[in-house]
Amino acid sequence: MSVEGVATGSRRSATMSTNRWGGVAGVLFPVLLLAGWAMAPTPPEATTSPSQVLDYFTANSEGVLRQTFVAGFLEALVLLFFIGGVWNFLRSAEGETAGFSSVAFAAGLAIFPGFVALAATHAGLARVPADADAEMVWTIWRVSTYADLATTWIIAVFIGAVTIAALSSRAFPRWLLWLGAVACAGQLVMGTDVFLKSASISQDSMFGMTMLVLFTIWVVSVGIVMLRRKEP
Repeated sequence: MSVEGVATGSRRSATMSTNRWGGVAGVLFPVLLLAGWAMAPTPPEATTSPSQVLDYFTANSEGVLRQTFVAGFLEALVLLFFIGGVWNFLRSAEGETAGFSSVAFAAGLAIFPGFVALAATHAGLARVPADADAEMVWTIWRVSTYADLATTWIIAVFIGAVTIAALSSRAFPRWLLWLGAVACAGQLVMGTDVFLKSASISQDSMFGMTMLVLFTIWVVSVGIVMLRRKEP
């Protein structure tokens, strides 16, 4: 076998390995999410009073700390593996152009600090004493909530770029392209709650929960496609 053939085989092997790890990360994403949710009660709603927010974090301190580790830090790490796998998968499919896959990679990396910052903020609030200033705790919690809400736009860009890249390269089946389009639109709509303050599209609403489930289904579906289709 020629040197060029060996190099090509090595690149192909590395690509397949990255696709596998990215696919596994996509499938693992909802597992960590559900496990984290089970470790602490439902977070306070937007209309919760400062004293109730303080009570939530002090009464559920240990559970919130475990939750932020599993559904925050670990999930953010898994998401990085997924993003890297998606980028590699789409870049191989796009070839030399690799335009939208690069946009997807950049947007995906921008999601990571949002996840980590939210987890770190909640972990810090879980350590406040019972006699802490309730107004201050409430303010920090609300700022972190709106910062997390703004992250939905970055998630929308990520999903949109991945979908467009897969459309042009035919890396995904048609049903997954439609799923990505709907998930992208939903994230964009939910992000407008930062300005509209509409309860009907907030993260706590039925719409918000539906979009979270849809995003999770999309991540798992992309992961499965990467696992099944070794060479896009």
